[in-house]
Amino acid sequence: VLKSRKVDKTLIATKVNDVLSMLELNRIADNSIYQLSEFDKFLVAIARLYLRDLDMLVIDSFEERFSTQQVETINKYLSKLINNDVTVIKTGISKTELTQNYKVYSINNGVLSI
Repeated sequence: VLKSRKVDKTLIATKVNDVLSMLELNRIADNSIYQLSEFDKFLVAIARLYLRDLDMLVIDSFEERFSTQQVETINKYLSKLINNDVTVIKTGISKTELTQNYKVYSINNGVLSI
């Protein structure tokens, strides 16, 4: 992502290390993506999002693929994205979970409501 934007290599290393530390992924920093578990690959995908300039992220339901503890970890990292002013829309979840954990906006006939 950063290489394609022609960002300085030193700055790339700094940003990547900052994200790895923030998401507690230093333990897998030197591993090939092919060596990682499905969960760790998912975390790496989230980490890459922190290096992008995002306004919105739409993510499909992932709860069935991971343990309860892993889902909590993923949600914690997604919450950090939300704190960075990124709108995260998770699909395939119950209305109860949606309204308890996220800001919900609906569009009805072109009118936005909260």
